[in-house]
Amino acid sequence: MDAVTAGPLGRPGAAELAERLGDPLAALFAPRGRRIDLTPLPFTPRADAPAALRVNDSAGRPLAAILCSAPEAPGMVQRAMSRALEARALLGADAARPILEPLMQGQVRGLSYAVLPWCDSPSTLRPLWWLQRRALRPALLDWLHRVAVATAREPAPDDIERRFAAPLRHVAALPAAGEPVRHAAAQAIERLARGVWQPRTVLMHGDLWKGNVLLRPAPFGTPRLNWAERFVIIDWAGADMHGHAFYDLVRLSRSLGLPAGTLRAEVARHCAVLGCAPRDAMSSLLAALGQIGLALEHFPPAQYAHMVEQCCATLAPAISS
Repeated sequence: MDAVTAGPLGRPGAAELAERLGDPLAALFAPRGRRIDLTPLPFTPRADAPAALRVNDSAGRPLAAILCSAPEAPGMVQRAMSRALEARALLGADAARPILEPLMQGQVRGLSYAVLPWCDSPSTLRPLWWLQRRALRPALLDWLHRVAVATAREPAPDDIERRFAAPLRHVAALPAAGEPVRHAAAQAIERLARGVWQPRTVLMHGDLWKGNVLLRPAPFGTPRLNWAERFVIIDWAGADMHGHAFYDLVRLSRSLGLPAGTLRAEVARHCAVLGCAPRDAMSSLLAALGQIGLALEHFPPAQYAHMVEQCCATLAPAISS
């Protein structure tokens, strides 16, 4: 739909969004005049986190979700939708299945918003999540491998410095990082300079963890979708079409509690696609972490340094000989 703009920046509530978007939402979900309403959903308590609302039918059943940017980052939702569209174009129809397309999008009081098909969060009940996690692991890992196959590219010469050398120097000089991490970054710089490691870029989501994995609901009376068809990846605002390999794999591995042997096998699969040695999986990971560190935005520095240590500690056993 066209942009809806008015007034100064400020996070609109459910009542205002219902008033401003009521007619197009009704046309989309209730063409026969049935009532719909909006229910606020919990959201991450970050200054730049979008507000989330659920669109319900008259019986309270969820139809869609509305994301509306925060005043601190008014274009974030639009950026996420734009990058999701770019990612879909890179991947092709089959691999793009987990990336939702917005039903409508625009602006409210200068804040970008999007309406997306409703999907369920994984269970918060530990026994049920354990079963879901076990079923989701192979589907998500196979998808990540297909992403690498579809999007692996040789970086342009100018990108070697910007995307790899400079971020690695950042990590090598990071005071809060441990000596092993700084040493690994220095080694990666040396291997890059000598041409021993010739990095390739891939589509990188940038925040791939359980919280950004949703499940398409299985409509009543229809055949059940398998897990590869059900899972959805959301929050593409930080995605990079020419990003770093292994970062998404390591973040997902931590979130899903991937066994060490499984992670080792997945690293080997990705190394085969990228034509690199296992030790340079760490080089790519450190370059990704360095690039994040060079543009932290609202990410607290102490939390960033902790993430660097955790990610490296997760990958290290998977590349040891």
